[in-house]
Amino acid sequence: MTRARPLGIALALVVVMLAVLGPLLTADPLTATVDGLVLQGPTARHWLGTDQFGRDVLARLAHGARLSLGIAGLAIGIALVIGSFLGLLAGGRDGLGARLCSRAIDLALSLPRVVVLLVLVAATGTLGPLALAAVLGLTGWPAIARLTRGEAERLRHAPYVLAARTLGASPRRQLLAHVLPGTLPAALIAATLGVADVLLLEAGLSYLGIGVQPPTPTWGNMILEAQGHLATAPRLLLIPALALVTATAAATLLGDALRARLSPHRR
Repeated sequence: MTRARPLGIALALVVVMLAVLGPLLTADPLTATVDGLVLQGPTARHWLGTDQFGRDVLARLAHGARLSLGIAGLAIGIALVIGSFLGLLAGGRDGLGARLCSRAIDLALSLPRVVVLLVLVAATGTLGPLALAAVLGLTGWPAIARLTRGEAERLRHAPYVLAARTLGASPRRQLLAHVLPGTLPAALIAATLGVADVLLLEAGLSYLGIGVQPPTPTWGNMILEAQGHLATAPRLLLIPALALVTATAAATLLGDALRARLSPHRR
């Protein structure tokens, strides 16, 4: 597990640098290059070649990285807020409200996420980047809520919380000042691991044609557009696929490293 941290950090740095610096150093991903050559292999001017429309593949990969990571970050942020809030209420308190929150978490966990996503997309139509991030976030909170609930149930019986209760701390103060900080590591681990799921789901929806629409580049619709040229230019599919694998591997390795770091009893 000690090797997972540096490898995960290295892969994450590669992806983040591509997303941050790539769009600043590359051509317009939506227009053909000046030379207008289509399906050109890698050259000094076009490091990853051009696609079937003469667009620079590296430019599209970099802009796709920025959009895909942006969608994933916003979706995970939404899921983290909702999941942490409901998990804290369900596990950190007693009463009807806590039981209702707990039942809501259990119900959400019982529903297949992909099916819920497809139903939401079918009801709303094709999604733009912000709407797609919102839908992914609204379907991604149950896993975070489950872990937060478990930690909150454990921590509310911890000696320091019982001591605060004995000293007259209100239920709200017990929850926010003493239970909430202890649940954050579990929520952070779940959120980091959830990035990989969101990246794959976003790519899958774009590949199916119901996510971000071409010509706006994402890794998913780059794979979709490349499948018709698999025999003549397989790199058009392999390059975004490799970027997607790298990003998901980075998120998974970082999540595992965080789990080992923040939860020593799980090693």
